[in-house]
Amino acid sequence: MSDTPPEKESIVDAFHQLGQSLAGTIRAAWENPERKKVQAEIEEGLSDMTATLKSEVEKLQQSPAGQQLKTDIDEFSERVRSGETTEQLRQELLKVLQIASTELEKASTHLRHKDAEETDQTPLDKEE
Repeated sequence: MSDTPPEKESIVDAFHQLGQSLAGTIRAAWENPERKKVQAEIEEGLSDMTATLKSEVEKLQQSPAGQQLKTDIDEFSERVRSGETTEQLRQELLKVLQIASTELEKASTHLRHKDAEETDQTPLDKEE
């Protein structure tokens, strides 16, 4: 045995190591091919949806129905400005936002359960 006392681990060093480990984990998750695939699918889907919506809006603006819709929106805007429908609009918007929030929470819960099921079904590495 040595007469010198063992070196005490530094808390700063421990935090540094923890930070390095966390950074490595985040980097690995970010570089994960599955994450990249999902991101690419989302970007492609959003781009396609944007192009489709733009095209349909342009068609609608030119149609007689689009012209009527513009007139209706202008009339509705005037009623809102006059305060006629403000509270009704507020209530409807609140309902829409609550429904959207509820549906997003359901989707999130579904995805978390799906991920958990897939994790549970992943075979464990065999010990050598």
